Amino acid sequence: MKNLLQIFDEKLKNILTILNFSFEEKKDVVKNSDRPDLSDFQCNEALRLAKQEGKNPREIAQQIAEKLKDDKDIESISIDGPGFINIKVSPELLTKQLDQISNDKKLGFSKEKNYKLVIDFSSPNIAKPLHVGHLRSVIGESLKRIMRFAGDEIIGDNHLGDWGKPYGLTIALLKDKEANLPYFDENFNGKYPEECPVTIKDLEELYPAASTRSKEDEEFNNIALEITRDMQYGHKGYRALLKHFRNITIEDLKTTYKDLDISFDTWYGESFYNDMAIDMIKDLESKGFLKLDNGAKIIELKTDEDKKEMPPIIMEKSGGGIMYGSTDMAGVKFRLEDEKADGFLILTDNRQGIHFEQVFRASEKIGLLKPENIYEHIAFGTVNGKDGKPFKTRDGGTMKLKDLIQETKDKVLELLKDRDTKGEDKNELARKIGMSALKFADMSNDIKSGYVFDLDKFISFEGKTGPYILYSYVRLNSILNKIKNIDSTGKLQDFTNKSERDLMLHMTKAPEAVTKAYNSRSPHHLCEFIYELCQKFSKFYSECHITNETDEKLKSHRIAILKIVKKEIETIGNLIGLEFVKVM
Repeated sequence: MKNLLQIFDEKLKNILTILNFSFEEKKDVVKNSDRPDLSDFQCNEALRLAKQEGKNPREIAQQIAEKLKDDKDIESISIDGPGFINIKVSPELLTKQLDQISNDKKLGFSKEKNYKLVIDFSSPNIAKPLHVGHLRSVIGESLKRIMRFAGDEIIGDNHLGDWGKPYGLTIALLKDKEANLPYFDENFNGKYPEECPVTIKDLEELYPAASTRSKEDEEFNNIALEITRDMQYGHKGYRALLKHFRNITIEDLKTTYKDLDISFDTWYGESFYNDMAIDMIKDLESKGFLKLDNGAKIIELKTDEDKKEMPPIIMEKSGGGIMYGSTDMAGVKFRLEDEKADGFLILTDNRQGIHFEQVFRASEKIGLLKPENIYEHIAFGTVNGKDGKPFKTRDGGTMKLKDLIQETKDKVLELLKDRDTKGEDKNELARKIGMSALKFADMSNDIKSGYVFDLDKFISFEGKTGPYILYSYVRLNSILNKIKNIDSTGKLQDFTNKSERDLMLHMTKAPEAVTKAYNSRSPHHLCEFIYELCQKFSKFYSECHITNETDEKLKSHRIAILKIVKKEIETIGNLIGLEFVKVM
């Protein structure tokens, strides 16, 4: 179904066509009103057309308005200022639109074509704990849900950093400490142990120690480089160790992802694509795509149109090491050819922008990526402290995500200490409220921007926060539970109160909010919608009688409104990962 904005945009474009005025077909000529106290929608085309036609904009606006004065979908139309056309939707159309939304699982959202896409997000390095920046993984989870809701077939992939020199260093230090392990015995022909020789805690300590030593010990660094190269080209012992490292890391990661209600369909990492990358390099070399540059094999990417520096992508460095660009390009090939996807979205912080531009350009140059494919690098900002710099612990160290999660749960639990939670498990309530607080705060601004982390503000039950949304939902359910025994079919009819109309009008914008979130790849549109929905619901409830309304038809109408509010809060809330609770 078309949302109200689309309906009125189409009406205005038809009028412009009848009046022989030109307009951009793909550009909206109607928008939500800048002055909701005056109108619901507005059209500013008269100002643009005035310059084009050499006429007074109010005269053009009057011509357009005259053609719409008898339209039954319009309650009133007026002209303001230099030529703004203000439109107020009729009660009949508003009620009809809401009725359609109430009977549609997708809240009236629709699109013409569905796709099969891979969403690559989170992407932590193995052998390291998730840090506070990985909180932004909630964006990928939300986009996965939004796009599935929209009808796309989505594969959520956690592209693990499990390859390259960091693990050569880790293995080198482990070899130095435990040289007798079978993984280091070149003559070992047996079966390697099923259990990892180190714990996750050991693993998290090995890499930083190895990294520090490599900067001070050239011989150790060279050994690590040799191990890295051997691992990339198939050393069985090193590959077996890397598999152990992956497995124990993944099990540890899953506990944190579970707290945040994040899940993945696949856990492919750089190591998965390594052998594919080697084959790709051989193929590209035979076809003349690669160029030698100081021993490294590269693909030149710079064009005459470039206004900024565009370095070549290094497919294989001198000495034979496989680079990240190579495994990422192998990943592109795998997703398009093996997984039969129409394309992919890659979510990382904005510092990796040039890298993915290189990967996309190189993939286009070799004919791997075609115009019909969908491929985007969705760059997000960083989680910052109050000083505007990436968020740190009090002592200046990197904040572990699991520690942040625990701190959030503890603080919410303290808020719940003196509240009557009616037998509900306070620990689980604290988790749901706390995680909803973190997720809503993370996604409530355009994802391209970083944001300042302020936990006390995020967990507040008042203001633009996740807990405020949950509290509104609890309050709404409480009202609906009280009217369960009221005989009501819940039919929409004409409304009698301004706050009632404001709420209904906002509810019709649900499909528009989903469309914006889908098209812009940013869940903040849904955060904005659900927050305003809860605000308008609160005002409606405070000003309009429901349970004690004497007019049965009006009572039935208002109950119907509450049921649609509940549906929209639940649906939109789920898309941004909120976990609803029964009491607060």
